[in-house]
Amino acid sequence: MNKDTKSQVSANKGVKTLKVVVQEEVTGCGIASVANIVGKTYAEMKQIANAMGIYATDEVLWSETHHVRRMLAAEGVATSNEELPFESWAALPDIALLAIKHHQEKGRDFWHWVVFKRLQGREYVLDSASYLPTNLRTDFEAMQPKWFIPVWKKQALSELSQPVLETERLILRPFSLDDAARVQHLAGNEQVAKMVANIPHPYPDQAASQWILGHGTGWNDGSLVAYAVLEKVSMLLVGAISLLIDKAKSEGELGYWLGVEYWGRGLMSEAGQRLLDFGFDTLALQRVHARCLSQNAASGKVLQKLGLQHISRSHGLCGDKEAEIDCYELRQGGLS
Repeated sequence: MNKDTKSQVSANKGVKTLKVVVQEEVTGCGIASVANIVGKTYAEMKQIANAMGIYATDEVLWSETHHVRRMLAAEGVATSNEELPFESWAALPDIALLAIKHHQEKGRDFWHWVVFKRLQGREYVLDSASYLPTNLRTDFEAMQPKWFIPVWKKQALSELSQPVLETERLILRPFSLDDAARVQHLAGNEQVAKMVANIPHPYPDQAASQWILGHGTGWNDGSLVAYAVLEKVSMLLVGAISLLIDKAKSEGELGYWLGVEYWGRGLMSEAGQRLLDFGFDTLALQRVHARCLSQNAASGKVLQKLGLQHISRSHGLCGDKEAEIDCYELRQGGLS
């Protein structure tokens, strides 16, 4: 075991053991926190930081955020553009930098860096302070974070060799089983189920996991491109978007849903435009079509904003719902 790493074994059976990098310098929490995210030892991360002109003794390292952001970026890790106020542990993304022990000295903000991680539904804080009896913390009531910075490893986002897509405000990435609880929470809202053809209400337990497990097969055989839609500022999953592909016809059926609290902000139009570009430019689709319940005026507006033309209205089945259905289409080059 490396001398700067303590192996922490969770008391919960089946949980992956986490190794926490402990800071070797009193003021090295920033360097250690980056090491805990990227999987390096303290010595390795210190060498990288020093080569970048970043030293643990520089108080800017724990009173501003740009040095930590630079180190993460150098290791291929992206961060949100701003610090977000801490509201609750449950609201945090699966990995984030946290500022605890926040205080002021001569009108200047200072804090201690720690890392939050959620694994297999369990939450932990990796605290690099060398004086702690255990550096893998679950004493959440004893910590009072001021704010957090969502982070994500660019290379790890695509688990299915499916490309990650980005827009100004959003990241579209493949789903993972860790998303199941979030999917059930958002899609389980009655307002979402009422407007989306194939979402049941109440939303059954395990349904999200089963749905996600089918995505890999669909991508591999070319019949489905499904994306989780994440908001960059929080790195929280806010919805889903997909293309169900008919390879013989070079066509795709566009489908999507968005969590209620994110309605009315143009997020799905932004995600839809990026997926349409991918469908036409990368997948060489010749036509994209979509159906929505006629009562779902907001969805119709999204489709029209994306350039799809309304072609028919009929009564029939849309998913598991029998109702009035509007059909839309867009062909390669924009001609319907």
